[in-house]
Amino acid sequence: MKRISPKSAYFLAVIAIFAVLTGACAGSARYSIRVMNGTSDTICELRTRGAHSYSRLSRNYLGKNQRLQPGEEFVISGLKEGWYDIEAEICNSTEPGYIRLSVEVGPNLHPTWIIGQ
Repeated sequence: MKRISPKSAYFLAVIAIFAVLTGACAGSARYSIRVMNGTSDTICELRTRGAHSYSRLSRNYLGKNQRLQPGEEFVISGLKEGWYDIEAEICNSTEPGYIRLSVEVGPNLHPTWIIGQ
């Protein structure tokens, strides 16, 4: 069995780390959903979960002090291929907010949710 040189091993390790960090490995593609605020409400939270699942909602994609004002848009990125439910919570409101069910993300798909439609 031929041994690999330390220089070659280092090079291969760097390539492997690069592939992982850039998502170049098979099955690790990441996708996104564009969300536009089509309401007169200010949105404080955007969360996702697997479509039709009873799992907990994801983290808030909007930062702690970030708001989605009427007419603005935000891209939820880093999603795996699949189906998602998305929830948008209105700032300082007792209203239930907005939900979009069964949004598909994956290759050649460019989903957009206009909140309020």
